[in-house]
Amino acid sequence: MKGMVIDAKHHGGFCLWPSKYNDHYTIKNTPWKNGKGDMVRELVDACRAGGLEVGMYLSPWDRNHKDYGKPEYNEYYKNQLRELLTEYGPIFMVWLDGANGGDGYYGGANEMRRVNQRTYYPVQEWIDIVRELQPDALMFSDMGPDVRWCGNEEGITTDTCWASVSGLYWSPQYTPEFYKMLNSGDRNGQDWIPAEVNFPLRLHPKGWFWHPGPSNTPASVKELVDIYFGSVGRNCSMDIGIAPDRKGLICDEDIASLTGFGKYIRDMYALNLAKLATFSASNFRGNNPNYAAKEALDGKIREKYWATDDEIKDAELFLDFDKTIEFNVVSISENLRLGQRIDSWAIDIWKDNQWEEVGKGVGIGSKRLWRGDKILRTNKIRFRITQASASPVVEEFGVYLAPKILNIPMITRNKRGDVKIQVNDENMIIYYTLDGSLPDKQANKYNGLFAINGKVEVKAVAYDVSSDRYSDISSVLFDVSKKEWKALTKLDNTENLFDGDAMTYSISKEVEQEKDLIIDLGRIYPITGFKYLPPQKVSAEGIIFKYDFFISKNGKDWFSVSNGEFSNIKNSPFWQTLKFDKMDGRYVKLRAIKDTEDNYTAGYAEFDIITN
Repeated sequence: MKGMVIDAKHHGGFCLWPSKYNDHYTIKNTPWKNGKGDMVRELVDACRAGGLEVGMYLSPWDRNHKDYGKPEYNEYYKNQLRELLTEYGPIFMVWLDGANGGDGYYGGANEMRRVNQRTYYPVQEWIDIVRELQPDALMFSDMGPDVRWCGNEEGITTDTCWASVSGLYWSPQYTPEFYKMLNSGDRNGQDWIPAEVNFPLRLHPKGWFWHPGPSNTPASVKELVDIYFGSVGRNCSMDIGIAPDRKGLICDEDIASLTGFGKYIRDMYALNLAKLATFSASNFRGNNPNYAAKEALDGKIREKYWATDDEIKDAELFLDFDKTIEFNVVSISENLRLGQRIDSWAIDIWKDNQWEEVGKGVGIGSKRLWRGDKILRTNKIRFRITQASASPVVEEFGVYLAPKILNIPMITRNKRGDVKIQVNDENMIIYYTLDGSLPDKQANKYNGLFAINGKVEVKAVAYDVSSDRYSDISSVLFDVSKKEWKALTKLDNTENLFDGDAMTYSISKEVEQEKDLIIDLGRIYPITGFKYLPPQKVSAEGIIFKYDFFISKNGKDWFSVSNGEFSNIKNSPFWQTLKFDKMDGRYVKLRAIKDTEDNYTAGYAEFDIITN
């Protein structure tokens, strides 16, 4: 962990510091420390005491301020930005997002306000303020200017993620091409704006805020490790959203997840097996020892790295070990002061008296982590650069044996009520419970589908016989059975609506008007909420943004119990959970007023109700 970006003001507009430009919706108007507290100051001091860099997030959207959408708000925002950049010492990052309005209580007015990011926000003035007051700070946003968003909030980039981009710098056009550029960059781009992935620690269900209950849990160690390899290991930085609970503390579950993740990464890097090898290369620059093959080992001395002569665009690096080693991870870094130069590469091991290719890829950058799906044994490794735009410069080449990490069981239930538990490892045994207790070898052994029709919490764990270790526990709280449910609305692939598979979906797009998803639940239930999962695909088509939700006992007389918008659902297409006061009903209707593209297409991966 290198630093922390403090959420000084989120979309709600509440200021965690005693801003002199806000007299009503700020921490100075709370009982905490008799109105004399400053949460930003305490977080800043804690970061510096722990050796962490400090960043600031100041939401451009403010759903509380009376002037949002007017010129006066921009002055207010710039004044607050100056406060944060002048009163808390050195700042390493100013973090912004593309939030541009929605439902709010703007000075008490409960209404919808939308702005055009490109014309309303005085972006260049923000940049000037940051450059003047914190010249060493990086600026993050959808389009830079220093660090770019990766295009989603799931910690995912493409396998190749270039630091360079084209046509991105502060000119967002939210098209599929724009998102592709965010995610993968452009090999021949003119602007150097590397990517950062951001995602919430609370992945089950995905959300940026802490919620109580057994069905709200953080990412497992395995999930965090996978995201690390898919972000840091692909030339990106990794930003984990950590939310305090209602006591203002990080809960024990979240601490355990983060601690386990940190331990795994430290254990993986504890021994660089490359230190046991003799390095050699097919070429090194001018026969200068500062650029010899062995200089790829350290990566800490700026003036020393492995480099080839100018005319050499393909080269080989060899590691010879005195004895057979076991490894499953290779870490490669370029000297980015000289740019991203390596286009394609491959990794070979010496086996049966010949070279055998075990991995390959495109692009390296600040760090490229190759991870094998099994442990490899060899006494020689060869790194081949097969294409480069200029003479390659490799700053670090490391070889590691990462600890085995146990897969977590996945629990799903289909419309019939059949529960399926699976783990991507045939050598592991699954145990589960239905009574809320923690599963172990004394619990039910999973042997195949089993049926549950009522509300129940299923907990499962995978057991690895060879190491006598358990995986993290997975838990799913199922509500009432969907066995009797019927969709009364015509949809494409209606059967996908209740199949329990998040990757399938149904679409309604016949008529250019508001769409109603009407479901007959088969009987009357005491309903206290509903859950909606949008289609889980790259295109935003059909992701419902504005909605209205109704309940009826007879299918004729309808009562609206919840309406508004699924805020930020385009960037965070996670489960949307809405709760309300109990109402009995047999029929429910989810009205899709507009999707995130301002169209009338309505898509559904899964739908569920919450009962009392």
